[in-house]
Amino acid sequence: MFREHSEVEHPDPELLERFMLSRVDPEERRYIVRHLIRGCPRCLEVTRHLWSLGEESEAASLEEIAGPRRLALESPEPPVELALAEEDPAEMAATAARLHAELEATPPARRLLRVRSEERFLTPGLCDRLTEESRAAARLSPSRGIERGELAVAVAEQLDPRRHGTPAVHGARIRAWSWYGDARRRAGDREGAASALTMAEHLVDQGLGDLRDGADVLWLQAALLAEMGQAQEAERLLDQALGVYVTLHDAARQARALIDKAGLARAAGQVGPAIGLLIEGADLLDRAEDREELAAALGDLLPLQLEAGRGEEARKTARLLRSHWVEAEDRGALARLWRHEGRAALLSGRLDEAEAAFREGERACLEANLGIEASLAWMELSLLYLRAGRLAELRELTAEIGPLLRARGTGTGEAAALVMFQQQCGQDEPRAESLVQLQAYVESALRPRPVARIGGGERRVQGGRGSKIAGL
Repeated sequence: MFREHSEVEHPDPELLERFMLSRVDPEERRYIVRHLIRGCPRCLEVTRHLWSLGEESEAASLEEIAGPRRLALESPEPPVELALAEEDPAEMAATAARLHAELEATPPARRLLRVRSEERFLTPGLCDRLTEESRAAARLSPSRGIERGELAVAVAEQLDPRRHGTPAVHGARIRAWSWYGDARRRAGDREGAASALTMAEHLVDQGLGDLRDGADVLWLQAALLAEMGQAQEAERLLDQALGVYVTLHDAARQARALIDKAGLARAAGQVGPAIGLLIEGADLLDRAEDREELAAALGDLLPLQLEAGRGEEARKTARLLRSHWVEAEDRGALARLWRHEGRAALLSGRLDEAEAAFREGERACLEANLGIEASLAWMELSLLYLRAGRLAELRELTAEIGPLLRARGTGTGEAAALVMFQQQCGQDEPRAESLVQLQAYVESALRPRPVARIGGGERRVQGGRGSKIAGL
């Protein structure tokens, strides 16, 4: 997956050995990390071998749980040179919060320098806090995710295993490199993402990390491979991660992996399997009462049910979504939902219900400044009239094109398609096939680049109750 950069001078084995034993000065460490982040397989193999000489542990393997790929995890803690003092969790959290506040008050250009030069910033608590910020920020602001990730990696790589314990330091490094790589992926830097995830994988292979952390590395690698068009390998890694989550009874991550598998199935044109996976994932989220993530899963499920012609199932999904968006007071989501409800009613043979939903969808979307969505509802209603032979009502409806052409979000291309749609509706015998093509063109303005969506981040699970999703 990752290429070796043969033109780069490799660190000598003695320097790599001192690096693995944390006996290098800061400049030597920076040099080696910059080299290893390129994904150099030769030096990764050397460091892996050096570590195995220094750590005599019986590493557990995921092979029995999740397939043939070796990811040695959860081995006993190796002996360290210093006796480790018990650290109070509350005190650790308070220290991390204080250091984080101090770092936030530092100008951004100086933060990395401070982390690298001031030893008091080198705590696992601060590292995990920065890592979590990188993970959370990457979805909305990849650049901030990268900045937080760079700080987390800088802290992680300088943590002293003799002070904090090798497993704790190892886990912090795995998480820091993993989510830094995810931030790089979301920013479009696939090479940087691959390099960071290679570092995380290398650390996992040393057998001193947490089982969940290792599975998360597989999941993030699957996300990267999916974007690179390697769907089969992505699915294999995702299945391995899912196997671990199931073994650990981690419902949050199970749901996440199932929903991401649905994304791969959908990208491969396997709508039926994708629907089944989404329902299974949504069921876990519903039982856990995770409303926010459940709504996201149902939002993925509804268009697939419509595509598959499952009108009654789609009506049930839409009702669940409407209850969520009403509670969340999200006017935009509610406005968009009308058109899907109209399509579900149409598939179920409920023409009056569909007509009312399309009309309400056009009105609500115009009020919410959603010009494309309003146009699509207008087109759906026009096609309903055409197929029902209600040509007088069709022409009356298409004469009301003005607000759509002036609506925010309606670009030049979409406006031209709307005018062509209106003109064809005015013909003696309008052709539904041509109108559907124009509708598809307008709808394409809302469609993102077709990449399998993996990597939505943590999915919270609390409590539990009976699920409504199993009946979909």
